[in-house]
Amino acid sequence: MHSCSMKPALVEAPDGFILRCSRGGERGLAKTKRKFAIAFKFITEKVQQWRRYRAAVRELSQLSDRDLADLGLCRAEIETVARKGARH
Repeated sequence: MHSCSMKPALVEAPDGFILRCSRGGERGLAKTKRKFAIAFKFITEKVQQWRRYRAAVRELSQLSDRDLADLGLCRAEIETVARKGARH
């Protein structure tokens, strides 16, 4: 276990990440890990959202103008529709 001194120090966590901690000791390290986990989850969700968007654009772009019209869309609306769909 690591115990931080009063001065900020770099600490290598068991998972290999090097974290900066100060007065908080173990609690500060746990808080930093929680913040990292939240940031990682946010980035992961954004990447998944982007992948859904790209898949929708690719699929809609392959449709003919007539097929798009049957769906009530024109080619210029593909990116907007895909962006809205990727959020959900």
